[in-house]
Amino acid sequence: MPLTDKGEKVLAAFKKQYGPRGEEVFYRAANSGKLTGVHESRRYYIRAAEALRRQMFPHLNRPRR
Repeated sequence: MPLTDKGEKVLAAFKKQYGPRGEEVFYRAANSGKLTGVHESRRYYIRAAEALRRQMFPHLNRPRR
């Protein structure tokens, strides 16, 4: 998942504090739930995929008889 603006800032801070292991420490904390709001929401991608499907297949949007 892409990082939010907050995630980018926190990742940079972790890299500065922990050096080469900063990225590993960041993702461990994010996956454990100690960091929240650092990854983009899945809901955004689901909505985008649904909108794209509606554009590509407009005949599927019509109600059935």
